Amino acid sequence: MKKLLLIIALLISGIAFGQKAIEINGQIRVFNTLPKVWNNTINFRASTESDLYALGFRDIVQPNLTQYQKRDTIYMDTVNDVFTYAIKDFTQAEIDAYDQTQLDNDNSANKLLDYKSDGQLWNKRIWDRVMREYDSGNLTNNQFEGISNTLFDALLPLELGLWKVAKSRLDVITPPTNTKMLAILDKAKQIINDYINENY
Repeated sequence: MKKLLLIIALLISGIAFGQKAIEINGQIRVFNTLPKVWNNTINFRASTESDLYALGFRDIVQPNLTQYQKRDTIYMDTVNDVFTYAIKDFTQAEIDAYDQTQLDNDNSANKLLDYKSDGQLWNKRIWDRVMREYDSGNLTNNQFEGISNTLFDALLPLELGLWKVAKSRLDVITPPTNTKMLAILDKAKQIINDYINENY
């Protein structure tokens, strides 16, 4: 309730006015919020619209921009009696940069970003398991090197979010005869197959 009363008080006091501007000695000053004091007038924020107009304050109207335009300098639109901004067209370099930014943030780019983040996480978890098995004595030095060499190239695409590439590489690996190494390979395949089934 207190917050609501404060908002109402601000509206009454004039703080909630939109952007205003005034030209003084050829310079345009923009105000997002009216000053508390203006030319020795205290509580200036309580000024009415007509008071502000009489002093030379005018509303600022934002121009309608296309995707390849931006605001330029502010000026007084004497026809409509408001301040507004000139419109400046993008250069070709700015158009190219804008278009690339849009592509960098479209659905496909964001999807790949998610795939990449998940891929890096699961790649780490698979290698954590390999190291854990080795540290616990479940893999010998030769077995550790063998499964590491077997998995390295196959799992590397996960770092780029290329899950299907990792799957295709795992699928052509000749299964090791050692049951411990085979269990690690099968677990990696299961993780990747489950992820693809759930996310593609």
